[in-house]
Amino acid sequence: MGTVRHEYCSNLIFMIFSKKSALGPKTRSSGRRTTERKDPRQAMKIQKILFPTDFSTSSDAELAYASSLARDLGAKLLITHVEEPPVVYGTGEMYYGIPNPDTDTLTTMLEAVKPTDPAVAFEHHLVTGDPANEIVRLAQDENVDMIIMGTHGRTGLRRMLMGSVTEAVVRRAACPVLTFKPPHEKQSASTSN
Repeated sequence: MGTVRHEYCSNLIFMIFSKKSALGPKTRSSGRRTTERKDPRQAMKIQKILFPTDFSTSSDAELAYASSLARDLGAKLLITHVEEPPVVYGTGEMYYGIPNPDTDTLTTMLEAVKPTDPAVAFEHHLVTGDPANEIVRLAQDENVDMIIMGTHGRTGLRRMLMGSVTEAVVRRAACPVLTFKPPHEKQSASTSN
């Protein structure tokens, strides 16, 4: 019993006199290295979080999560929408597909998206281009510390034809990307029988 107390005191004195950080790695008597827990806000130093939205209903759950994380870390939330330009065919013709809202309408829609916690600082960004490229570019230009975005669950042929914006952002972004899979709706008991 006395040796354990002596060893503890020796380690404590060693840390004081050697000016080693009490939060850094240390060695247990078993020889295994351990690391003391640090405050996650200090370890991560997240000041800006980029949140891309496509105005879908699943974005609401993602926004709530991004807002709470921004609040807890004291970070600013950059709420972003990427407007895709019309597709150009080989003949030079433009295909506009289903009519999208104009830029003024998109700006109004984007400004309506606000953090779920009013204490969270935020700003809006409306950009035009390929969604994955623009999200990565904006994250780099704004020195974003983290991107939070949904997965939306495209599978099969749709994913193969259109690709996955989230997957491309995860591969290309220089900062961490936190993906959020929206919860599945519970089926009623009558439909499962």
